[in-house]
Amino acid sequence: MPKFPYAPLVYGALVGLVAVGVALVLPTYPRFVFGQLAVLVLVTLGVNLLLGVAGLLSLASPAFVGLGANLSTAILLRAHVPIAISIPLAVLAGWCVGWLLGFLSLRLAGFYLAMVTFGFLNVFLVLLNEGRELTGGGYGLIVPPTRLPFLGPVTLQTAIVLATFTAGLATVLVGSLQRSRVGRAWLAIKDNPVAAELQGIDVPRLKTLAFAISSALATLAGTYQALLLGVTNPSAYSLNVSIAHLTYVVVGGMAPSVVGPIVGPLALFVVPELFRAIGQYREVFYGAILLFVLIVAPNGIAGAISELGRRRASGEAKQ
Repeated sequence: MPKFPYAPLVYGALVGLVAVGVALVLPTYPRFVFGQLAVLVLVTLGVNLLLGVAGLLSLASPAFVGLGANLSTAILLRAHVPIAISIPLAVLAGWCVGWLLGFLSLRLAGFYLAMVTFGFLNVFLVLLNEGRELTGGGYGLIVPPTRLPFLGPVTLQTAIVLATFTAGLATVLVGSLQRSRVGRAWLAIKDNPVAAELQGIDVPRLKTLAFAISSALATLAGTYQALLLGVTNPSAYSLNVSIAHLTYVVVGGMAPSVVGPIVGPLALFVVPELFRAIGQYREVFYGAILLFVLIVAPNGIAGAISELGRRRASGEAKQ
């Protein structure tokens, strides 16, 4: 029986609609946090694709989030282009810059690749702060009022709906990609690039593709982040944010799975956010969750769940 070629797209749309439904039934502030979670899921999907699947360590994810936020907002402000066009343009730019970054660092891996991407992040931050006329410098930009076809004015609720639907759709599509021939080729490259090349895998093309997709996802997340916050925030694109993105992936489970990129931000962003009322002490919950997971589940939360499932299955088989 032939497979339906658009099944991942249909399933992704359904998951996105369910995510939107969950967001809309939440009270105002939890709904806003849910929208921020959706933005983080988009970023961590890309980071996990690059690190957990293709085995490429990059510190540049905040730069692409900033590129998406600032470029889409600048296009709205300077060119007066509708948001339905400015967001795809920003994502296309993120894809191209990510592909170029991947191409220029093809011969690098591990620590050296991380240093190159760290340098790229620093260059981006300098350009962001110095290009005051375009980016607002250290103050950032205010997102102007805008409209979407059929949806009317873009409000906070509209931004949350867009972010959650896109996160649900992207989760299914990225999961489908990881299970495809391309995903298996990435895993082969991660295990042994030389052996993968000897098997006929086009290693340079697939490495640059991983960079391009990861960068496009982070750029898309940046466009939604700007809509959610109403401003671009230069302090949200620092090295600390890059480390936070990597931490989400490690705690969630750095594996060819889309569970980790969801569970990681859920545990390290949403749970501490629930304790915002106690002020700075909520960081204690962040640290406690991080330490607990790294000690009890070194393969991440998703890895621990998979291990428990395998043990249960083996136990039932023995019986």
